Amino acid sequence: MERLVYYSIVFFIGFILILYIYLVYQKFLEKYIHKKSKSYYKDIVDFFDEFMINLEKREGTFEEIQKLSKLAKNKLKRRIIIDRIAFYSNIYTGIVSKRMSEVCYNIGLLEYEFKNLKSRDYFKVAHSCKNLGIFKNEAATEYLLKVLRIRSIDIRYNVLMALTKIGNKEALIEAFNILGNKFNLSERALTEIIDSFEGDKLGLFNKMLDFPNVFVSTVFIKTTGGYMVPTLNENIARFINNENKEKRIAAIKAIGKTGDTRFLDQILNKLKDRNWEVRSAAAKALGAMQDERALDSLINALSDSEWWVRYNSANSIINIKAGINKLREIFMSDDEFAKDSIVSALEGSGLTQDIFVFQYSREPNKKELYELFSDYLSMKES
Repeated sequence: MERLVYYSIVFFIGFILILYIYLVYQKFLEKYIHKKSKSYYKDIVDFFDEFMINLEKREGTFEEIQKLSKLAKNKLKRRIIIDRIAFYSNIYTGIVSKRMSEVCYNIGLLEYEFKNLKSRDYFKVAHSCKNLGIFKNEAATEYLLKVLRIRSIDIRYNVLMALTKIGNKEALIEAFNILGNKFNLSERALTEIIDSFEGDKLGLFNKMLDFPNVFVSTVFIKTTGGYMVPTLNENIARFINNENKEKRIAAIKAIGKTGDTRFLDQILNKLKDRNWEVRSAAAKALGAMQDERALDSLINALSDSEWWVRYNSANSIINIKAGINKLREIFMSDDEFAKDSIVSALEGSGLTQDIFVFQYSREPNKKELYELFSDYLSMKES
C-alpha cells in the first residue's frame, strides 16, 4: 500500500513537471513567434500597402505576384499578408476587390486553406473558412459547400459568412438547401449572414422567402424590412395572411419598416387577428407607417384584451402626426383601458409635459385636452 502511495506521488510530480515544461515551452514559442512576426511585419506591410495602391490602377505584375508567392510560403509571413488582405477587403469593392481576389488565387493562398479544410481540428477548419471568405474567390465555393456537412456550428457559420463575402447567390442558396431542416444557427447569426451578403441581395430575398425551413424563411422576411423595394414588398405582403403566425408577424414588421402604405388595409385587418402577437405587431407597424387613416382602428384596438396590443396601439396613435387630435376623444370616453394605455404611452415617450403645456394654449381643443388629461391623472392618484 505504501509503495502504491509512493508511486502515485512520483507519477503526480512527474505529470506536474511535464505540464510545467510544456507551458514554459509554449510561452517561449509564443514569444519567439511574436518576435519573428514583428521583424517581418514592417517590410511586408510597406510592400503590400504599396502593392494595393498600384492595384487601384492596374493588375498585379508578374514580379509582384512572384514576390508575394514567395512570402506566402512562410507561415508567419503568410499570416501577415492575410491580415492585410482582411483589412483591405473591408475598404475595396468592385474592380479592385476582384483584382485582389485573383491575387489571392495566384499566390497560392487558396491552396493553403483548402489543405486546412481536411484537418480534424474543427477550429482550424472554421478559421480557413473565414479566410476563404476574406479572399472572395469563387473557386472556394465548391470546397466550402463540402465542409458544410460537418456538424459544427462554428464551421457552418463561417462557411455561410464566407459565401456571403464571395457573393455567389446560387452557392449560398445551395448551402441553405444542404442544411435544410438541420439549420442550427441562431436568428442573430442568420440575420448577420443575410445582411453581409455582397451579391444580388434582391434576387436572394425573392428566392429565400419561400424556403421550406420556416425559421430560415421567417428571418429572411424580417430582414427585408431594411429595403424599400416595391416589387420585394409585394412579395413579402403575400405572407401577411399566411397560416404561420411567425411569418405573419415577420411580414407585418417588414412592411411597417418600409412604410409602404399600399398594404395599409391588410395590416389594419390584422388588428383583429386571432393571435395577440400578430395584433400587437400590426399595431406597432401602423405607427411606423405614419398614416392617419389608421387612427380609428388603433383607437378601437385600445380596448383589446391584451396589454401589449393596447400599449402598441397607444404608442402608434401618439406617433402619428394627427393622433394628438384624437386624444381628447379618448379621454372623453368611458374606456379605462384606452385611457390607461395612452397615459402609459405618453409617459414612456416623454410627451406628458407637452400635454401640460396645453393649459396655456389659445386653442379650445388643446386646452380641453389638458383639463381632461389632468383630471384623469388626479382621479387615478386619489
